[in-house]
Amino acid sequence: MRNPAATLAAFLVFGISAQAAPNLSGEWKLNVAKSNYGAFPAPQSMLRKVTYAEPKLSMHTVQKGAQGEVTSELAYTTVQTTVYRLEVKKALRRTKKIATAFIFEAAVSREAAQRRLVDDLLGLFGGRSRPIMAHLVESGTLTLDDVREAEKALLKLAGEEKPK
Repeated sequence: MRNPAATLAAFLVFGISAQAAPNLSGEWKLNVAKSNYGAFPAPQSMLRKVTYAEPKLSMHTVQKGAQGEVTSELAYTTVQTTVYRLEVKKALRRTKKIATAFIFEAAVSREAAQRRLVDDLLGLFGGRSRPIMAHLVESGTLTLDDVREAEKALLKLAGEEKPK
């Protein structure tokens, strides 16, 4: 006589593996009242449509707000490619693996990324900061407090560079 527990286990294993992949397709409408955007302005509406046709997954988003309507298309492969490229450039690193998915984290600090971005921006101006400073002054972004803080930092830097 066969073992009923073994038969049940075999049925469950083969039955589960024979099941179709879950259908991840659907439409989601943002509930603005239940959403928190922090310091950013909340959109008036957002509709996201996910289409899953194994092995492809894509997402179409339409967002309406004060700046008008914004539509975006995103495919899983696009995100995956971007993440892998950032890993090659040492901006991300793998921290662990769950099943077949990798979990990534930033490999550089926010400060280092900001420094790099500012250096790249200065490079667009031939290393000159005056055009950027002029724009910040004209736009009202640079305040007198910012100038005083920058002056203190420059004086401190100049004092550190003096031979002792």
